[in-house]
Amino acid sequence: MSKKEKKRLLWRILLCFLIVCNMIVVFLFSSQNGITSAALSRKITIALVEIFSKDTKETTLPDHIGEEIGTPSVELETTEPPMTDSGSIGEEFTPPEETTTPEETTTPEETTTPEETTTPEETTTPEEVTTPEEVTTPKDPMENLTEEQKVIVRRTHTPVRKLAHMLEFGSLGALALLLLVSWPGKLLWRYAASLGFTLLYAATDELHQLFSSGRGAKLSDVAIDFAGAFITCTLLLTCIAAIRHSRRLVITRYDLSLKPNGKPLSLALIADLHSCPHEKLIERLRETSPDRILLVGDIMEDRELADEQSSAYAFLRACAAIAPTYYSLGNHETVGARKNGSLCSDKNIGEFRKRISQTGVTLLHNESVVVDGIRICGLSSGLSQKENRPDEKALSEFADAKEFRILLCHHPEYYEPYIRQTSIELTVCGHTHGGQWRIFGRGVYAPGQGIFPKYTSGVIDGRCVISRGAGDHTHIPRIANPRELVIIRCGCEKENNHLYQKKEKKLCQLSILLSKILKRKS
Repeated sequence: MSKKEKKRLLWRILLCFLIVCNMIVVFLFSSQNGITSAALSRKITIALVEIFSKDTKETTLPDHIGEEIGTPSVELETTEPPMTDSGSIGEEFTPPEETTTPEETTTPEETTTPEETTTPEETTTPEEVTTPEEVTTPKDPMENLTEEQKVIVRRTHTPVRKLAHMLEFGSLGALALLLLVSWPGKLLWRYAASLGFTLLYAATDELHQLFSSGRGAKLSDVAIDFAGAFITCTLLLTCIAAIRHSRRLVITRYDLSLKPNGKPLSLALIADLHSCPHEKLIERLRETSPDRILLVGDIMEDRELADEQSSAYAFLRACAAIAPTYYSLGNHETVGARKNGSLCSDKNIGEFRKRISQTGVTLLHNESVVVDGIRICGLSSGLSQKENRPDEKALSEFADAKEFRILLCHHPEYYEPYIRQTSIELTVCGHTHGGQWRIFGRGVYAPGQGIFPKYTSGVIDGRCVISRGAGDHTHIPRIANPRELVIIRCGCEKENNHLYQKKEKKLCQLSILLSKILKRKS
């Protein structure tokens, strides 16, 4: 059993365990113990109202109330009743029975009667004059709420409880869908099976309540439980479909009007493979049979530079067997190499060049070669901890060349400040992964460009082609952004000629349809 199969088996066992636990919780806590679940949901509702209500009750009393309540405590410390100016006991404060013994005059019960020590304003609320034993937390949490808050609790308690049921069955449906998706097949069948499973269990859950005291079965409760599963499974299905769609490898073709030496030329552009599986990519390359293969950086990781038995070296050998292949370095080959002092560092680039040449691939490290009257230059990544800029000397020397020029530049952000003002005929780039997530055909984020970057894919100025990448290296999945093999066909009369042909066919069909309609009317 391979590592992938073991991981898949462990994942299925974990999901089965979680599904069983979810069903047990629903059965024991919700179905068979409705009083406890109702009390818990009521406490949660009260807590939410106390947090979000604007009219929450203040937990501290005002200063003037504290002063009024504090006055009797001073009087309680006196052991003798108050005296008048004549030295006799005041008749308004204590009856004769209270002055018989000192013990009776020192008790708080006899000296804290409302008539003797407090005014009517001081005895407005029982909470202000009660003993410490009486101001402890009340048994009913509703006592701390205002009337408006109590009304809000009564109105929202039932929706909160129903929402809890929806969450329970929503998690159950999501776990069932994840379990079924672990096997290959169509998503819609697994989506329908997970919904059917949750619907069946919601119905049996209501049947269980028929045998519980004080409970009953309701068809509306089944509908609410199923609604929670439907919403959760639909959202999860959308995410899974988007991720699966992004894992596909698509072929994108661009037809440019550029004519290198007056001859048509087919170029395959591959970027950002990151040592990912390449079997399908090699199959597509064999099907398209390009004249040249251009590898624009981040083909392998720095940890695999010295391992000639790795999948990255196998990919290079496969590419060289299909067509002449030219390879420029990206930041994953250079930045990690500079940190670790490995083969792609400036000191060891010669040793790395020998290993690459043994695969049949031509490595271009800030240098160019001329093949069939076409000059191809590889501009290595200039990314470092302090700056991100290319080798301007190598770029200027290449820009002054007289042949038809093709520049391999990993970073598309170099195009605006360094390349656009030159007369280089064709520049190919990668690095952005298409923005990782694409919304309405636009990338969300790219390193070096930030949020909603400008250069993530397509053709810029008719002479700069950007690839979305053939692999991935981050744990964040690509969404609405499938992996890409770019085929550039130079020598066409119109840029993106295949798009013009489709439009012309549609216009011809529309004209034929209009002519038929006019003939019928005539």
